[in-house]
Amino acid sequence: AMLRTLVRESKGLCLISTRESIPALADRPGFRSVDLSTITPQDGRALLRSFRVVGTDAELEALAKEFGPEALSITLLGTWLYEQADHAASAAANIPPGDNPLARILAAFETTLGQGPALDLLRAQGLFDRPAPAAQLAAALDIESIDPDAIARLRELHLLAPYSRLNPDI
Repeated sequence: AMLRTLVRESKGLCLISTRESIPALADRPGFRSVDLSTITPQDGRALLRSFRVVGTDAELEALAKEFGPEALSITLLGTWLYEQADHAASAAANIPPGDNPLARILAAFETTLGQGPALDLLRAQGLFDRPAPAAQLAAALDIESIDPDAIARLRELHLLAPYSRLNPDI
């Protein structure tokens, strides 16, 4: 109702970021939908550059083609590459082969994390469809509490959401 009112009465700009479509507004004048889940190789190159990945434009665009077009995959790739020596695009050659780009990048993160609390926490979070409370994650792992260093490491790698007032302990 609020969005319909804004479309009908507002002269300003309202930006909505959602994964859900908004069919009720689709036919309204002034409404525009832009799908940001997929990006071009050139946008992928720019996204990788924002992670300070080192390589030529051609190398970064090739990686964006190989691991894209989903923005999430390119974002995770940029994070992983930044963790590698010299932040070099060429390190992508060490990512395991496969058909699913996102699965490939997550497999690379598993290798980077190695066995331990951070990988266990990442796998436990994968059991939930949204950020889970620490108590639920600890229960899923059958442990007393979540290792704060594991939380910090996953946040540093952008694999766990930043601190949330809704979930302050994870």
